[in-house]
Amino acid sequence: MHNFPDLKFWLAVAGAIVLKLLTSTWHSPLRALITVIAAVFMAWIFTDPLLEFMNWPKSYREPVAALLALTADGTIKWIIRVTPENILDTWKDFRK
Repeated sequence: MHNFPDLKFWLAVAGAIVLKLLTSTWHSPLRALITVIAAVFMAWIFTDPLLEFMNWPKSYREPVAALLALTADGTIKWIIRVTPENILDTWKDFRK
């Protein structure tokens, strides 16, 4: 079972969600709810594994969680549409 994160973690995630909702084009309450669910899911599930994979200290936990929450819906959309060509294009863009 995944450990339930502490208050600082959830404050970072909540701050990222508020920022995301305030800076996003308004679509609907359903779209806002989906954005919040995606942000919480990505931050809660992937923060610790990403820290471990990157060999980063636990002091990076809240900033990484906020970044994952902020980019969650875009990341999920990219993963759903991923193809070998998309990966290659992304790699080329990062190398520029």
